[in-house]
Amino acid sequence: GGGGGGGGDGVCSPAVGLWGVDTAKRAVKAAAKRQPSARFAAASPHALPFSDGCFDLVLSAFAPAPWDEMCRVLRPGGAVVVARGGPRHLRELRALAGAPVYSEPKQVSAGQGEKYTRLELQ
Repeated sequence: GGGGGGGGDGVCSPAVGLWGVDTAKRAVKAAAKRQPSARFAAASPHALPFSDGCFDLVLSAFAPAPWDEMCRVLRPGGAVVVARGGPRHLRELRALAGAPVYSEPKQVSAGQGEKYTRLELQ
């Protein structure tokens, strides 16, 4: 999701087109205020409101990442980056809530179309 719009910080210069998508209209409004040079849409990640092959890079950070849909909007030779929280994600909050806290690393997947690499981050 586009969340508060911070996902685009440092990702590209204002000369590059940046789009953000979130299912929550309130999050889209907040993101648009934080990233005025970007464009945002309230939409489902399972049905992105974009033409086939229109992006060089698709980034999903801590949000649903339907692989087929991300690849549909990716141009040939483009890249997909997916960051997901692992068992250690929000561990401090989990500990405060009395939930189990694990020590496995976070995982990040990135690649071109069907070719991707999974990285383990500590």
